[in-house]
Formats: sequence, structure tokens, C-alpha cells
Amino acid sequence: MDSIFVDYMDIIGTIVFAMSGTLTALNNKFDYFGALVIAFVTAKDGGTLRDLLLGASPVFWVQATEYFLYIFIGYLMATIFLIILICIIAIKRQWSISPHAIQEIDS
Repeated sequence: MDSIFVDYMDIIGTIVFAMSGTLTALNNKFDYFGALVIAFVTAKDGGTLRDLLLGASPVFWVQATEYFLYIFIGYLMATIFLIILICIIAIKRQWSISPHAIQEIDS
């Protein structure tokens, strides 16, 4: 039972750290690929450093590739959350986008 609990906490922690890295990167005007890289670095650097200091080889996320999926899930959750939040703020403040602005974005 304790092992399952620790596994779930590890997964949740990985997703939350990936979300944190994504939101920080997007807040600092990174593009989406850059935000994904920052999400990966944020989510896995602590465990990687631990493994390197303990002499564990290879590091844990190389053996357990499901961590890539967890990081991507956290990245998507943060990106979708940010888009929904912007939409809610835009509706509440009654922002409007002119057709001219949309044409500039498309070109």
C-alpha cells in the first residue's frame, strides 16, 4: 500500500512541477516548444541530480519512460488552463478583437 501511495505522489509531483515550469516559461514569453523544454527540466532535474549524486546509472527517467507522458500531460494541463483563464478574463472584461488584428496575426 505504501509503495502505491509513493508512486502516485511521484506522478502527481511530476505533473505539478511540469505545470509550474510551463506557466513560468509562458509568463516569460517562451514559445510553446521552449515551454515544453522548461517543463521537462523543471519536472526532472531534482530526481536527476539525486541519481547523479548517489551514483545511480542510468538516471530514473531513462528507465521509466512514462515520465515523458506525465510531463506532457502537465504541460497540456497548464497550457489549456492558461487559455481558459484568458478567455474568462476576456469575457468578463468584454474585450473585443478587431478583424484587422486577426488579419495581422494570420499574415
